[in-house]
Amino acid sequence: MIALIYTSPLITAVMVVCLLDLIIIPSIFGKPLQKRQDQLSQDYTSLTVRLKDLLSGYEVIQSFQMLPFAGKSFCQQNENTAKSKFSVNKLYAVNEGISVVLGAGTQFVNLIVAAYFVLNGEMTAGVMLALLQLSGTFVQPAAMILESLPKIQGAQPIVALMNELSAPVISPFKGTEAPSFEKAIQLKQLAFSYEDKPVINQLSLTLEKNKKYALVGPSGCGKTTLARLITANFGDYRGAIYYDAKELKQLDVHQIPQHYSMIHQSVYMFDESIGENITLHQERSTGEISNALLASGAKTFIDQLPDGLETSVGENGNNLPGGQKQRVAVARALIQNKPFLILDEGTSAVDSKTAYDIEGRLLQLPDLTLLTITHNLNENLLRRYDAIIYMDE
Repeated sequence: MIALIYTSPLITAVMVVCLLDLIIIPSIFGKPLQKRQDQLSQDYTSLTVRLKDLLSGYEVIQSFQMLPFAGKSFCQQNENTAKSKFSVNKLYAVNEGISVVLGAGTQFVNLIVAAYFVLNGEMTAGVMLALLQLSGTFVQPAAMILESLPKIQGAQPIVALMNELSAPVISPFKGTEAPSFEKAIQLKQLAFSYEDKPVINQLSLTLEKNKKYALVGPSGCGKTTLARLITANFGDYRGAIYYDAKELKQLDVHQIPQHYSMIHQSVYMFDESIGENITLHQERSTGEISNALLASGAKTFIDQLPDGLETSVGENGNNLPGGQKQRVAVARALIQNKPFLILDEGTSAVDSKTAYDIEGRLLQLPDLTLLTITHNLNENLLRRYDAIIYMDE
């Protein structure tokens, strides 16, 4: 720019005036691009939701002969998304085309003005070439920047959505003290709501170490929510949750998982061997592995497999029946040697005999605090618990 001004202030001024035309482009295309990009984002979201519905609900679609409707629904959403994407790309292309034309036009105007000076003897041909070279190295980057401004403006709705989704949630857990579980976990006047829907109200409860508790009640009464509150998944509760004598919000909640394991109804298995799914790539002695296999009942079927612990479970454990997956999950929890185990409907997906055996084995472990969330009201099994907690309303 300095070299251009030094060589020919007049041509530099002409070039700058021509470049000002490029500033019009962001104002013309910026808002339309924002609108179209926002619509494309919404269509992508709708297409993703539709795909998830079709894949996850395929058995329902097939059994109720919904395939024609499902295909038509997908094609319609796919077409809407393609149209939105084409609409955005078309506007980008127009924007780029106009920017290129205006950039080339600026160069052409410089050439005409410089040629006029050369013809009138006011400038040599060498200076003209220098000016054209200098103006080219200035105009092209400037045109690229101005060409990109509408794209940047068009991406703002996406950026805003990403910022909203990735914004950190301020945690109510700011304590730094190390948690301990030597005596009991105690809940006092505990209350919790999902937005405006109360789930738990004025609940008081004591879970003593090494005792066994069955938590029963109708669906939706708050059993799983209670377990998640105890394990510091929610912090916006009222009342108090004590680990020994320390309230949960005074503790370093990142250390809470050191004290509990949880087994859910839906067990996830990594596409690795049985042994790796149990140890989770942590160093474990042969004795620890053997004890976990015996306590969970997994040893019986693993000993019958040709490759034993090296047997691959397949994607999400597809190579194992449900009962075997559940036993592997129990072994995975027990090998952690944590004092507190939560069985959240952990046996509801297996047959009653397997469920009875798994629960029975856990009830025999003397150094384990067990909280079993269950719908299985087997009287013989419930008698073996130290207490039955019933939740309703």
